[in-house]
Amino acid sequence: MKELEKTGLFATGEDRKLGPGWIQAEQVKWLYTYGPLNFITAVITATVLTVLMWSVSRPAVIVGWLASIVLVSAARFYLNLMFKKAEPEAESMPGWGTRYIVGVLVAGLVWGSAGGFLFPPDSLQHQIFIAFALAGVCASTVSVLAALRLGFLLFAMPAMLPLLYRLVLQGDYNSFALALLILLFLLGLTVAARQTHQAIENVLKLQLENLELARELQYEATHDSLMGLVNQREFKRRFERMSANARVHSSPYALVFLDLDYFKQINDTAGHMAGDKLLREIGRLMKTKVRGRDTLARIGGDEFALLLEGCGRDQAVRIAEMLHRTINTFKLEYEGKLYGVGVSIGITFTTDGSDSASAMLKAADKACYASKEAGRNRIEVLHPDPSFEMTGRFRLSEL
Repeated sequence: MKELEKTGLFATGEDRKLGPGWIQAEQVKWLYTYGPLNFITAVITATVLTVLMWSVSRPAVIVGWLASIVLVSAARFYLNLMFKKAEPEAESMPGWGTRYIVGVLVAGLVWGSAGGFLFPPDSLQHQIFIAFALAGVCASTVSVLAALRLGFLLFAMPAMLPLLYRLVLQGDYNSFALALLILLFLLGLTVAARQTHQAIENVLKLQLENLELARELQYEATHDSLMGLVNQREFKRRFERMSANARVHSSPYALVFLDLDYFKQINDTAGHMAGDKLLREIGRLMKTKVRGRDTLARIGGDEFALLLEGCGRDQAVRIAEMLHRTINTFKLEYEGKLYGVGVSIGITFTTDGSDSASAMLKAADKACYASKEAGRNRIEVLHPDPSFEMTGRFRLSEL
């Protein structure tokens, strides 16, 4: 459940669809998850190549090249640590992906410099050493960089092209043959990277479909099918969680019950289709008037509950008054006639979270009932009192 809530499972409407952005975020996560081993492989390979090339290279050049490899690998490893520490959300993933790709390009250029600065014109054996080292490093990146469509080429092209260029410039048969072998190997790796990319995409698409299905099923289980509001069972879960959190952190919150007035007359005179349409419109309007962190639930036919997190008495009254005006001014046009309803509202609140969930429920229920008894279409506020009895109107006594 916690993992589903992280993904915004309780969003409404189109928010339940994750879309291509989720796949792109997962591709970036793939890079950071499986990339660190490449950094270690790079340093080890560069060290071995340094030893093999020591006799034909200037010490200052080859030590400088090895230091560059170590520095770039360390910087990329640090970036990886920062990513894990940040635990970024999906919207910030493109930025992290760009940083990773910059690191890939820089690493490719540094490795490519081996084919330029370390290239020994008079030793085919050492040319082969460089070719094997570069080919091995490129091959080791396929499974990671293939997460992005062009990820592998962004590393392999700057890493291999300088060596291919120097081999072609040699102009002899052996150099041409070695260049051709390297080119064929690079083409093979490119095909493998493309196939791996497709496989990764297919896996992520399947995960996306499964996740969206789970979100859809969870949404249907926690929301009212007619109005798209939270249903009674989900309201119970959220209310219990908010009550417990408020008690621990000594934080305020408010509970509001709303009962539509004269709704039954609309069902009786205009029919249930008109009643359903009116409920959908009122639900849509109420959702625009409450805060994103609040919970608006349908807990009966024309009965609603509202949880106001971090909300004191005065703010709760202001929100209730806004809902009262919104519902009272709304008119439904149906088959040439206008229909409207009123709403009786009961409010209770806790200043420090010390009041029990049961006392809060009883007070909100009692306040709403008092509003009905006093003439309907009004707002009543009561402080929690354990001595109150549930009226049974909201069918929440089991909470």
